[in-house]
Amino acid sequence: MLTTPRGAGSGSPNLSNNAPSSSSQQQQQPPSSTPQEDSEVVVVQSVNPNELDSANETSEFALYQLYKRNFESDTIDDLSLLKEPTDQTVTRILRNRFYNQQPDINGGTSQFYTYLGPTIIAVNPYQKTKHYKNHVKTFYHAKQPYEIGPHLYSLAEDAYRQMKETGQGQTVIVSGESGAGKTESCKILLEYISAISISGLITENIKRILIEANPVLEAFGNAKTLRNDNSSRFGKYMEIFFNFKGQLEGAHITTSLLEKSRVVTHRKGERNFHIFYQMCAGADESMKKDLKLDDAKKFNYLTANGLNASNQALTISGVNDKLEFKNTRQSMTEAGISVLEQMEIFRLCAGILHLGNVKFKEVNNNGKETAEIENKDTLRTAAYLFQIDYDVLRDAILYRTIHVGREATKTLQNAEKSAYNRDALAKGIYERLFAWLIRRINSAVKRPDDAKYSIGILDIYGFEIYEKYTKEKNSLEQLNINYVNEKIQQQVQKWLQSEQDEYVREGIPYTPIPLKNVDQTVEVIEGRPLGIYKLLDEESLFPNGTDERYMQKLNTAFGTGYACYEKSKFAGLIFDLKHFAGKVTYDVEGWVTMNKDTLFEDLVLAMRRSQSNLMQQLFPRDEKVDSFGKLQKTTTMQFAEDVLKFVGKMKGKHHHFVKCIKPNHEKKPNEFLDEVVMEQVKYLGITENVHIRNSGYYFKMDFDKFLDRYKMCSDATWPRWNGSPKAGVKKILQEMKIPKSKYALGQSKVFLQTPVQLFALDEKIASRRIEMASIIQRNFRKYKARQKVLAEQHLQKALEKTFGEKCDNLFQRLVNQINWKTGERQRKLLVVAPSAIYLVDPKTYTVLKRVQYKTIDSLKCSALNDEVIIISAPQVHDLMIEADSKNEVMKAIRDSYDLFFSHINRDNSAPSNNSNSSQDTAANSSSTPRKDVPTDPNAPPSTATDPASSNDDLSKNVAALATDDHSIKTLRVDIGEEFVFHPLKALNKRVKFVKNFNAKSGTMIEVTTEGLLVSSKPSDDVFDGMKLRRKTSFHKKFYGDYIHLAKSELMKKISEDFGDQEVSFSGVVTKYNKKYKKQERILLITERAIYNIDPNGYIIHRHIPMRRLKAVTVSPYTDGFFVIHTPDEYDYVFESNKKTEILKVLSENYTNATRAKMKFFVKNSIKHRMKKGNENRLEFKEVTAIRGNHVTPTDYGAEIQVKVEEVMSNELDTNVVQDIYQGQKLRRKDSLLKWYLGDYLHIANTKAFEKIKKEFGDCQLLYSGLVQKINKRYLVQDRKLLVTDQAVYNLDNDLKVLRRIPFKEISGISVSTMRDGFFILKVPDEYDYLFSSPAKTEIIKAIMDQKKKVENRSLELQVDDKLVYTVHKGKGVKTLDFQDDFSVKSTLIIPTSTGALIKVNNVEVDEQQQNVPQEAEKNQLVSEVKQSIGADIYKGRKARKKASMMREHMGDYLPNYYNKLVQQLLQKNGDTQLLFASEVLKINKSLKTQKRIMIITDKHIYNIDPQEFKVKRIIDLDEIEGASMSPFADDNFCLHVPSSYDYLYDSDKKTEILDVLSNAIMKKAQKKLPINIADTFSFSPSGNDVVNINFVEDSNANETFIEPHNNNLVVRVNHKEPGVVLEAAYVYVTRHASEKDKENVKPIEVKSNPILIKLRKRWKYKLEIRFYVNEYLSQCSFHEKIDTVGSRLEFVSQVSDLEPREERYVITLPERDVVYSLLSKTRVKCKLVDPMGRTLLAVRFIYDVR
Repeated sequence: MLTTPRGAGSGSPNLSNNAPSSSSQQQQQPPSSTPQEDSEVVVVQSVNPNELDSANETSEFALYQLYKRNFESDTIDDLSLLKEPTDQTVTRILRNRFYNQQPDINGGTSQFYTYLGPTIIAVNPYQKTKHYKNHVKTFYHAKQPYEIGPHLYSLAEDAYRQMKETGQGQTVIVSGESGAGKTESCKILLEYISAISISGLITENIKRILIEANPVLEAFGNAKTLRNDNSSRFGKYMEIFFNFKGQLEGAHITTSLLEKSRVVTHRKGERNFHIFYQMCAGADESMKKDLKLDDAKKFNYLTANGLNASNQALTISGVNDKLEFKNTRQSMTEAGISVLEQMEIFRLCAGILHLGNVKFKEVNNNGKETAEIENKDTLRTAAYLFQIDYDVLRDAILYRTIHVGREATKTLQNAEKSAYNRDALAKGIYERLFAWLIRRINSAVKRPDDAKYSIGILDIYGFEIYEKYTKEKNSLEQLNINYVNEKIQQQVQKWLQSEQDEYVREGIPYTPIPLKNVDQTVEVIEGRPLGIYKLLDEESLFPNGTDERYMQKLNTAFGTGYACYEKSKFAGLIFDLKHFAGKVTYDVEGWVTMNKDTLFEDLVLAMRRSQSNLMQQLFPRDEKVDSFGKLQKTTTMQFAEDVLKFVGKMKGKHHHFVKCIKPNHEKKPNEFLDEVVMEQVKYLGITENVHIRNSGYYFKMDFDKFLDRYKMCSDATWPRWNGSPKAGVKKILQEMKIPKSKYALGQSKVFLQTPVQLFALDEKIASRRIEMASIIQRNFRKYKARQKVLAEQHLQKALEKTFGEKCDNLFQRLVNQINWKTGERQRKLLVVAPSAIYLVDPKTYTVLKRVQYKTIDSLKCSALNDEVIIISAPQVHDLMIEADSKNEVMKAIRDSYDLFFSHINRDNSAPSNNSNSSQDTAANSSSTPRKDVPTDPNAPPSTATDPASSNDDLSKNVAALATDDHSIKTLRVDIGEEFVFHPLKALNKRVKFVKNFNAKSGTMIEVTTEGLLVSSKPSDDVFDGMKLRRKTSFHKKFYGDYIHLAKSELMKKISEDFGDQEVSFSGVVTKYNKKYKKQERILLITERAIYNIDPNGYIIHRHIPMRRLKAVTVSPYTDGFFVIHTPDEYDYVFESNKKTEILKVLSENYTNATRAKMKFFVKNSIKHRMKKGNENRLEFKEVTAIRGNHVTPTDYGAEIQVKVEEVMSNELDTNVVQDIYQGQKLRRKDSLLKWYLGDYLHIANTKAFEKIKKEFGDCQLLYSGLVQKINKRYLVQDRKLLVTDQAVYNLDNDLKVLRRIPFKEISGISVSTMRDGFFILKVPDEYDYLFSSPAKTEIIKAIMDQKKKVENRSLELQVDDKLVYTVHKGKGVKTLDFQDDFSVKSTLIIPTSTGALIKVNNVEVDEQQQNVPQEAEKNQLVSEVKQSIGADIYKGRKARKKASMMREHMGDYLPNYYNKLVQQLLQKNGDTQLLFASEVLKINKSLKTQKRIMIITDKHIYNIDPQEFKVKRIIDLDEIEGASMSPFADDNFCLHVPSSYDYLYDSDKKTEILDVLSNAIMKKAQKKLPINIADTFSFSPSGNDVVNINFVEDSNANETFIEPHNNNLVVRVNHKEPGVVLEAAYVYVTRHASEKDKENVKPIEVKSNPILIKLRKRWKYKLEIRFYVNEYLSQCSFHEKIDTVGSRLEFVSQVSDLEPREERYVITLPERDVVYSLLSKTRVKCKLVDPMGRTLLAVRFIYDVR
């Protein structure tokens, strides 16, 4: 037996010294072959760490030996236990532990973790260690502090435990020099805290993102420095949030100022940020080509302008940048950054590298030196990567805008200032990119608002002093880094001082330890108004500020009176500053320039013009730009704010410290230099800390809290202490035998000197809790056993007293007795005794009911998931109960019942002439009462104990039972869904069991007029989880009799021939014959058999009784195949999408018929027998490249390729419309968001409907619309369908009633699961109707809703891909097989021998476009445009032209000369606001187009003839009921005005019109404008006529046009957009007037069709053209022709530098003078021409000079 004390190896310091030596242990051990029987403890001599890692499980004892505490003086693991600490002693112990080769937590290499009280000292081993495995995390978890050896896990565990116990926030401060291992320590802490926090779905995602975010931040924020290959060049504070359970809920990362200057320059021997080198080394050829990347040595920013051009300087020893880039990309993906976002990021990084290669040359410009780009192609590449125009980027770098008052002038700069702009832009982009990454990660792990518990991990720059070890100078960057370390150290010193002050307040004897004062140094740096930072900011304000003048200010301010500041004794811009870590010499050369760090207005505005989505986020348009010379935030301002932010986050939290130490400067493993370490020991204040720990106390706590926590340690204080808290604390410490020298009692707190005492207390608490838990468990078990015995005794007494029955080992179960009057449940105790069943009150043990076995006829229950049992006793009355485990209770009753009658039969069969036997029986009966023979229920209780009477009663009972039928019967179990129930002997009720698919769980019992209705949720999975399930299969409703055969002639014939009575399932399936060809069959399952029926004529091919079935086999995939095995004959191979329902019904009926369970097998390979007796095999394989299941015959049988079925993923708002299909059907987007108009034919107020109302008595019209009826020959007939409040009408085109179907005759509706318009109306008394309509969902909803109102029951809705319908009563059925076929453009109906095959393309228009490779970029741009414009009023249901999506809405498009007329019109009709005005085309009732002016105001719509400006119609906004349009990219739309007639318009401003109209109606009437989008809708051009408009996509059409067809309209739409598309063109007319008048000029829109403009002499105009392109426009040009009778002017303007991408362009042509002639008007034509002479777009207009 292996036993381990919890504190093994970690008790008092002398514990390890008391252990016997290894040699003595070996001598005392018995031989290895003989087990140690007397010893309970097996001592592990040594543990090999390598074996530990390779083992899956390691014993707790072995881990204790490996990770035990070390109290030896030379390698002690807690520095606070040192008696006389000095810097040399501390360094020696750290060195000894570093070189110690004993097995420990680090696998025997070194012990680089050491305790300093609660602080961890971590010496960087400079090598990867393998020993941070999960089993080590598990071992440290839930351990007390200092119970085992030092480790970062111990500190993290302590922080997590304190957070949960106290609720106080925790902060872990990781400090040390650069290269000491701070970043790695933070990662280890984060991994441990993430691992031990309670897991959950959201938690795991947050953990993953946080852990994967580290490599991303390292790639973008770390760099190689002279002292550290992976130095963090930013400060980071990661705060992790938890709920009260300790479950990780969110996080937030705060960073301090990034060292962005490293982007443009760095020291010799250092590198830029890792990501740049990773990109150059790891990008594949495609990425390199796209980003124009090359080797790192080709980029100036990476070589520091040639300073670090060698391969050694560009790489890091032991690091593969190519592999790191792959890991970085993977981490970015795991952190939630998409691939597209990653490419945007890398694009900007590559642009920065190319920007750094831009060179300038000085050019003499009018005597002034100005800059010019020397290598323009390089800048062009950077502009391409930034997605910005080349000229814009060039001007932003070369020019600077200077503001003087309100005036702004652009000045060309020299080469030096241009280079400054270049570098400032590179730094600005990278800094903002890094901040974007932080925001992106924070948004993915956003903390909940109610999070109260947190652990923060602070990872800051390491202290940096360069000149001691290199020739490099300490610059402003080093001051910033050292300042933040100084600020943290100040907080630590304040904490240490507060500890000492508390000892004084509490009256504890204590010798104060003097602490280094860092306040003066902090004051010198951050002081106001005089401080290093403030003076630097002041000097930076001056345009000509210099470093020399700044140096003078520093010496004047701090040269005297400040001990921490020393002026330089030598010439130069240097000074000395004493930090806590030592004196540092700073060189202020270049500080003023570094501090300004200005990103000028020109650069910011230029970046805003970028087409890059990411760049637009980095430079948002709403960002304020300091354009009037105001000083932007300087480097020191920003840095000081960040530091204050860090310090503020740490306030009020409990601090934990990790002090990291580097053993050498060369980053060599296994090398420990004493002088290097000792210097860090000094400035980290480790020796000071040891002194404070020695003279102070490790632990403190208030008396009352200590007493409450540790009162279990003493019997005197447990469970309650009546004295003072201080006396109680003293009592506990005395009983724990803690020496008085190891603790102190203050005024309000107790102080413990070392963690040893705390550990002893915690150990005692843990052991006492275990003892108490054992006592509680033991007493509770005794209590439960005693209660059980008492209950048995009470029960036996109750049975004996009431009925004289004595028995042991009764079956008991708490059940619910169901009240037949109310359906309520009453808790009872069911007792199954040898002679009867009893219901007993579980509290008082009063016997409430007794049912003898001889009166029980049967047990009744359903095969569903309910737990209801009916105990049928016709002679008395039935009993209905509900038990948690129905089968177990029924088994107990049946076993006891059978045992009872087996005894009766045995006793009754004994010979009557055997007197001895009779006497023996009588004697036995008199001496021991029989347990298996019931007593007379009418006899008094005393007769049971009288031997004589008992003997007589026994004889009578035996005689009576000898002739009773029970003596030869066994207890019958009836399984069904409806039973007759006798709550009283003379009363009959019915109990019906049904499935309730909507039930969440449990069984529902309802009282009905007939009796009780028991409903339960059916079991979902008959395959027990062994098979993959389609989502539609889980949610599919089971209807059973899909073909309605229950009352058919076929079922009557089957009942006569075979005796079957009930139809459990009927439906069409696919049967595979011996050649694996498909055959359509009807599968009928009854309660006794299954039938294979030919649908043509209902011919029965095969009848298989249930008892002849052997098993069913299915595959593990999402197919519909199943094989029914019959041992006598051949097997059946079927396919059906109702497979689950079929097998469920088959299983239930098989169980009911045979009293056995059907065997189900799930296999990849299914063997089955064919007709000839040979055995074949079906092999199933999953294939992703197919759209359906494929069956291929082979030599061994068949191979079935299965496509894992996917369910529609719809991003639309599911709340827009209630889904009547309940998720079983694919939905079109236009169907999901369709506006339900109802009366599409507008016949509610017509004479035709009045005639219907008068003839048939209908009152209300619910729906009217056009449908297509498919006849029995599958020919399409146009029909009109009406749904009223009483019936459904089938009308012809003249509104003549062809058929009226009352709701009571409609039994159901069938639809497919696909995106088609077909639906079947089931009318069993006659025949079924097959319709097709794009408004199918609306029609079905209207019918189902009204059916429920009329008959108060729901209409059955069947959703399936194989539909059966009757074309003629009594002549069989037809089957419709729906197949998904993406190759068809529209739905096809193909007649077959059994019905029809309907091919449907389920891919919607937008999905098809996404599948076309050349359309991918277009779709992405359209999506971006949608986001930039705002909400799409069509909600994604309609295809949009790019010209429409990018159009700027101007509202008033009418020329100026209409202004006065419009104003008069609005004043006359009381309108206050003009919202829209433009010319449109109107389609009249003769289906011809007319030019009209449409004006929309806040109250009306005006329809105006433009010839005479005559108002044709004024429509009040309240009269508009809705709008209709097609889903295609055409310009037609219809306004429905029921009070008069509809308006059909054609306008390229359709979207603007509907947007304006929708907003106006919302403001006026507080209602939304319904927008119906369908390829077919009705249009009423006059009051009575209704025209159907059909929209058809026609790729052969040159343009969209309308043509009449059979009194309807057909609109042919060409959806393909040309390479260049005109959005809009405007003429801006200006007089020779002031600039103010020019700004107020109203533009006139012109198009490709010429319009007339009236101008004046001496006016000027300029033409602005807005367009977008899909092709390359290089070398294209604009040609302007201005013609009069006597002259022609031609102008050519070149289009240059346009890139081959989809973009929107706004071109403004030069201003032109008005040219006029007295003899004619002037014609202007402007066209865009390509190099081949082809016209890409053209704009025309005519002007007349007045």
